[in-house]
Amino acid sequence: MSEHEERQRDAALGERLKQAVAEVPGSPNPIDAAILAAARETGATIRSRSARPRRWSALAASFVLGALLTGATLHWLPGTAPFDEPLLMPVSPILRDGSPQPQSLPVESVSPQLWYDYIEKLIYAGRLEEAERHLRRFNELHPGFRPEP
Repeated sequence: MSEHEERQRDAALGERLKQAVAEVPGSPNPIDAAILAAARETGATIRSRSARPRRWSALAASFVLGALLTGATLHWLPGTAPFDEPLLMPVSPILRDGSPQPQSLPVESVSPQLWYDYIEKLIYAGRLEEAERHLRRFNELHPGFRPEP
């Protein structure tokens, strides 16, 4: 028997098996047809519902609630607002007459090591809130900085 003849024989056997299964009571064909009809009926029922009014009211309520909660959180939490005042580092040059003249420079114009040392001094002095503000800004501007030992 050739390969072609074997394929034909197998195909004919498969067709006879399908017909035998279809003729048996409780076969998958009637069950599948009943499930498909129920699914189509349910789909038609869901599509016929009008959910637009509920959708818009829920969307508006969630927007208002989100805006209120965000505003309240930003108002009550310290340090969440952008830097309101510029961060300055005090510098005291000594004049010829020997009197120091208080001056300050923006921290962006100071070398990273000097700024880091100033932050350490703020921590040692117990001015932790100011040190935290400086450290946050320092980490934004110099993320890969490693202090000198």
